[in-house]
Amino acid sequence: MGEYFSADFQPAPFQYRWVKTANSSGGDEDQGAAGQSLLTNIVWNETTTEKSEILRELKNKAMKTSGKLSIRFNMDSFNEVQQDPYFGWGRITGKLSFVE
Repeated sequence: MGEYFSADFQPAPFQYRWVKTANSSGGDEDQGAAGQSLLTNIVWNETTTEKSEILRELKNKAMKTSGKLSIRFNMDSFNEVQQDPYFGWGRITGKLSFVE
């Protein structure tokens, strides 16, 4: 999100972890995990944030409340096979919301 803002991610353990598939090539590729944390010390990029109605609204609500954002995310398909050219790659998706 560096194009729109930067922030400090508060470390948090995964809250849920599960096996997604029986087809595994080793490592955690067949695993999924979910977590939730806070983003603090947010520095907004005013130029790019003002171009997006959604980001503008998120920024305005965050600044009117705690100044923090909540991040909820799901991760899966993490490749931990060191010899693989895609070592360290995986997927992540999630959502941001303001914290009251």
